[in-house]
Amino acid sequence: MWLAIPASTGAIGLWFAALKIGGSVHTSGFLFLCPLFAALVAFILIGQHPAWHEVIGGVLVGAGLFLMSRQRQPNQRQQKPAPLLDAR
Repeated sequence: MWLAIPASTGAIGLWFAALKIGGSVHTSGFLFLCPLFAALVAFILIGQHPAWHEVIGGVLVGAGLFLMSRQRQPNQRQQKPAPLLDAR
């Protein structure tokens, strides 16, 4: 029951809500949190202590997501994408 209802259905519902809010490019970066949360759950439930390289990896993932999710400053120039085909 746990895998069928809250874990699967709830996770998919939250994923689609995040896609609607942030778009696919922005939202897909948060998939890198899955191993981090798996390590946290292992630490909490079974008392497994993370190694130093796992802690460094978690910090790097967190820093990368923080940098990715920052909003752009208004003075940054936005580039228009080049058209793929000339519409003639």
